[in-house]
Amino acid sequence: MPRSLAIAGLALLLAACSSDKGFGETTEVTADDFGSDWPLTADTAKLTCSEVGTLSITVDGWTFVLDREPFPTDIDANFQLALATDPSSPNGYTDLSPLIEGADELCG
Repeated sequence: MPRSLAIAGLALLLAACSSDKGFGETTEVTADDFGSDWPLTADTAKLTCSEVGTLSITVDGWTFVLDREPFPTDIDANFQLALATDPSSPNGYTDLSPLIEGADELCG
């Protein structure tokens, strides 16, 4: 597991244990918000920018770190279930840039 992913996961775990939940800014987004750029199979998701600047997405109760790569090569198996496929993309899934940009905006 890449070191940055491990650190980000630890930061999220520690934030979840804090009394204020420490998740930072969170917003719910829908397929309607993104139109044809929506890269998920689910109709809704929550985007979060943690207090330390880690971007994450929660889909169907699962939370995943967004690594700011439009076509990441190491995608969690559970997250793969939430991604729409695109055979023409480098990794076989749709471009995550719209969600990454949405979460990044929360970091302000």
